[in-house]
Formats: sequence, C-alpha cells, structure tokens
Amino acid sequence: MFKAKHIMRGGVLTVHAHDTVDHAMALMLEHAIAGLPVVDEDGNLLGVISEFDLLDLVCDCWPLQDRVAHYMSAETCVVDQDTDWVAVADLFRASGLRVLPVTHQGRLVGVISRRSLLQTILSARRLVREVLAQSAGESETDPEPTRPCTHECSSPLSSLS
Repeated sequence: MFKAKHIMRGGVLTVHAHDTVDHAMALMLEHAIAGLPVVDEDGNLLGVISEFDLLDLVCDCWPLQDRVAHYMSAETCVVDQDTDWVAVADLFRASGLRVLPVTHQGRLVGVISRRSLLQTILSARRLVREVLAQSAGESETDPEPTRPCTHECSSPLSSLS
C-alpha cells in the first residue's frame, strides 16, 4: 500500500513565524511556489502561509515589517507520513488544496502535491497493466491488457491499497 511517505518530497523550503512577510513573498516568487510551511526552531509545523493569505496585505494598508505569524493559516490540512494514498486523495478532493504538508510526530518531513499523487497513480496503473499482461502471456509493451480484469474490484488499483 502506498503511503504519504512514499509519495512526498522532502527537503521542503520553510519559513518561521517571526520571519517577515516580505521574506516569505520573496521565497515564493523566487522558487515559483504558492505557499510555504511555517515551522518553529525544532521543525514542528505551525501552519502554512500561501499567496492567498498574503493577499490580506492589500487590506492591511501595506504594512512594511509584519510577520508571517500574522498572516499564516494555523489550521491547515496535514497528513501523517503513514497516511494511505486513498485518504490523501480524499483530502485533496475535499479541500481543493494543491499541496499538503506531511508530518511525523508533529515535525514537518515533506510535502505531497496533487501532481506527485497523480504520478504515483499513473505508475501504479502501468505496473498493474504489466503484471496483467505478463500473467496473460502478453508483451510488456502492449498499452492495454487484451483480457478484462477478473477481480471483483471495480479497479485493478484497489488491490494495491
């Protein structure tokens, strides 16, 4: 079964709550990312600051030295590194978010994006096709198995979870 830790990307760019919003914006723009996890000195996740959060700057009359803590979303969707991929997909569908922080014992260990989840799903689908093709004695290069799936599940991917 695929878990968040198998899909996530580690080495995540972060900011601290005491950092300035200018610093956070500069990082987002420089790295072309829509948000940053906010962590404390020990790497514990405190929240997320996103482009959407920073739009509040317009309403706040452009404060020059305000801190990330003032604009971050402290209540954010988070998954544990051992969360299975079906639950991750459900959370993405329910929340509309594009990226989820991944934690282990409260510490940020990575992020998982909708795109990385889709890449994993595509890889799993290809693997299932290859296994089905091999078990039917077909070539690995056939794009689709020539015999229907005989499993009772509605999808060959169900057997992977």
